[in-house]
Amino acid sequence: MFLKICSCFLGLFVVMSGVVHGINGANLIGLTPQSIGAGGTGIALNTGFESLAKNPALMSKNKTTQFFLGANFAGLDPQSSISYSGPVVTANTGFVRNEATFFVIPEMGIMAPITDRITAGVGLFGTAGFGVDYRNETAENGIFSQLRTHFMSLQLIPGVSYAEGPWALGVSTRITYGGLSLSAMLPDGTGNPSTIQQRGGGFSDTFSAGFQVGGSYDVNPTTVLGVSYTSSVPLTFKRIFDFDRNGTYDDFNFELPSELGVGISSQHGDFTFSTDVKQIFWSETQGFGAMGWKDQTVLAMGVVHDWLPGTSSWRMGYNYSPSVVGDKMDLSASNGYYAFGSGQYLDSSIAFFNLVGFGPALVAGQSFTLGADYRFSPFFKLDLAAEFILPDTVSHSGKTSLAGPDDTDAVYSAKNEGLIVSAALTWAL
Repeated sequence: MFLKICSCFLGLFVVMSGVVHGINGANLIGLTPQSIGAGGTGIALNTGFESLAKNPALMSKNKTTQFFLGANFAGLDPQSSISYSGPVVTANTGFVRNEATFFVIPEMGIMAPITDRITAGVGLFGTAGFGVDYRNETAENGIFSQLRTHFMSLQLIPGVSYAEGPWALGVSTRITYGGLSLSAMLPDGTGNPSTIQQRGGGFSDTFSAGFQVGGSYDVNPTTVLGVSYTSSVPLTFKRIFDFDRNGTYDDFNFELPSELGVGISSQHGDFTFSTDVKQIFWSETQGFGAMGWKDQTVLAMGVVHDWLPGTSSWRMGYNYSPSVVGDKMDLSASNGYYAFGSGQYLDSSIAFFNLVGFGPALVAGQSFTLGADYRFSPFFKLDLAAEFILPDTVSHSGKTSLAGPDDTDAVYSAKNEGLIVSAALTWAL
């Protein structure tokens, strides 16, 4: 049954989407309107169905059986630029838009109290991704190597929570379906920089699993503390790319990062304020760590106002995460080699993969969010949210080696901005 569900959702990904661009590295700040509208918070704030993914302990605060169906719609403007100045190549592309600018990701699930103390649920979410598409480049004269990258993860998350007095504990399993494709026209290893070949092995997919544990404590009737830990999820993609240029497609070990977060929410009259701080451990992962990604400290803040108690409320929030690579100005062939796949790459080559191939995920993320809900009846609710991703740019510059060691000045830059709209319906019994 799980394979059938994943096949249906994968079809929706392929037909309706480009690729996912989050602002917390490769991760979306939130998965449902309840969290997105409140700045991506949810470790100590009850966000209904998304408690499965934010902090499973908070499922205990939902006392009715709920069915959930929603989707996220994103329109983004990821761009990259490359500048070379040397004896072999002199070029300045300016910022070039790639073809991956829109996506739609559906999500669904159910949550129900089993006893007065135990609540269980299961949800299916698209949780992370990135990608670019420069296959039709023309004016750039091959500078972007016709690069195409596409990574996404789809997670089935069953979870359960147990509450005892002011305390609650939750645990969930993240059964993960991951998909990755890498393709690029790159030098073939003969030593002639003008001799290139397609090095990508097409699309590869895989299954893996991780877990999440969370806890919450009601300090008093209006204040809640929360903590959550999510394990890493290792993914191995078979025959994905010829990294070492030996004519054989190599496997690539990729890993979704572990996360540790704490949160607090406090109610004051009709207003509830929430703050989350979490650490995302990109540097410790396979794949992302090899590309020099740094750990992120993410700050999320939100406010919920019961505008018409029992009928309607509105939300607003702010989310910030620093770039996973940051600006860099010392690219050089003498800086050592990075183990990437089964090959060894200069840091200037890694800068190309990062800023051009994964650029939209690398830009420092600042978002302002708005959201609202309306209860048509005690059993039926509509939630809406919008995330406004502010424009930002990250650049790596220095020397690269196109004909000889450090013979060419190079600048790689990426920028991104956009809008994500989220909508969901909830039925309660």
